[in-house]
Amino acid sequence: MELITERTKLSKVFQDDRLENIKSKYSISEDVEFIRKGLICEKVESDDEERSVIRYVSTPNLDRDSEIIMPDGVILDDFKKNPVVLFGHQYYDLPIGKDLWIKTDNKGVIAKTQFAKHQLADDVYNLVKEGFMNASSIGFIPVEWIERGEKTWGDYETKLVSDWGISKAEVDAADRIYTKCILLEHSDVPVPSNPEALNLAFSKDIIHSEIMKKAFEVEDDEEELEIIFEPDFEWVSVNGQDIIVEAYQDGGYSIDDDVLDFDEPKEFTEEEAIKILDDKLEKINEKLSDTIKEILAKRLGRV
Repeated sequence: MELITERTKLSKVFQDDRLENIKSKYSISEDVEFIRKGLICEKVESDDEERSVIRYVSTPNLDRDSEIIMPDGVILDDFKKNPVVLFGHQYYDLPIGKDLWIKTDNKGVIAKTQFAKHQLADDVYNLVKEGFMNASSIGFIPVEWIERGEKTWGDYETKLVSDWGISKAEVDAADRIYTKCILLEHSDVPVPSNPEALNLAFSKDIIHSEIMKKAFEVEDDEEELEIIFEPDFEWVSVNGQDIIVEAYQDGGYSIDDDVLDFDEPKEFTEEEAIKILDDKLEKINEKLSDTIKEILAKRLGRV
């Protein structure tokens, strides 16, 4: 999962009294844009006794959309009224924690989050603490911003470089700077710190909750494979993923059209065919490979 920017309407996210309060307080329409932006937290401080972590949730660094958020323009008042922290912005699941405090310092918006006591919160806390998951995401309403070329752009460029330590090259690459926005939420999001992080986390028995497993698409080793065969045996669906498998009476096997393309049935010995099958299913569960070979053998009348 990549850190991406999501843009939607405020009314599609909040549909309760909070929406009405925000509209009234800031004199905005329910059709105003609501934005979510992610951040990789490079440094996290944790406290096991308190079950808490301290990390930045927003910084004035350039993001992948060529946009910058000014930390001193982030309005925290509304979030502080109900400072719950979510997992993946899922309002229908239990919060994973709450912010004991959140503030702006000389590097960005920083928060101290205390995690709840349930399985998902345990997983997130341990993954964050151990450095396996280091991404968070804020949700905000943009109130004021400037585009490159506008009169005051130079003032903010100078401020970002001198006050916030952002390189001029980074500012020069920006197209928009949000100078004022309303923070409404922040979440931990399921982005592993590196490609091997999930494997290591799973080997250390950190991931337990079903929500977390689903978020990272971690399969339970004891879970039975769901295999569905199309009547004419043109494809096989394994746990929802389609794999093309064709067999020929003379011993030919085809695993996906782009792997082996038979214009006409080609002859292989059974040993050669099994080797081809093994090579092409290298990344597939061994149990699945054996199952497909067994089905092919039955279909070819070999057992």
